[in-house]
Amino acid sequence: MFKTYIVRLSQEERQTLQDLVSTGKAAAYKIKHANILLNIDVNGQGWTDEEAATAFSCHRNTVANLRERLVKEGIESALNRKPSKTPPRQTIIDGEVEAKLIALRCGESPAGYARWTPHSALQFVVHIQV
Repeated sequence: MFKTYIVRLSQEERQTLQDLVSTGKAAAYKIKHANILLNIDVNGQGWTDEEAATAFSCHRNTVANLRERLVKEGIESALNRKPSKTPPRQTIIDGEVEAKLIALRCGESPAGYARWTPHSALQFVVHIQV
């Protein structure tokens, strides 16, 4: 099968990856990525994606994605995980609502309450957002 992205590591890159693997002082996924890159290098072992995926217990798309990231973005990008495009959780309130809530909280307690409680604050947040 024809490969669009061919991994050719320089001697310096190969040494960096070998140091990372031999010390073992990195996250497990980084060490796994380094091992994969060392073995799919055409100047090294020259493994196929399927061979590397089998040897390192991952999907062959993982190997193909590593190959592509190394060629397009460099060794640091290939070793690290891709940053998430979206935050893990959407924000509940924006800055304007947060400012109003802080202003309310710093002011007098609502009628019928001796002090601010989580329940009373929640009631006012609902009214602010509407």
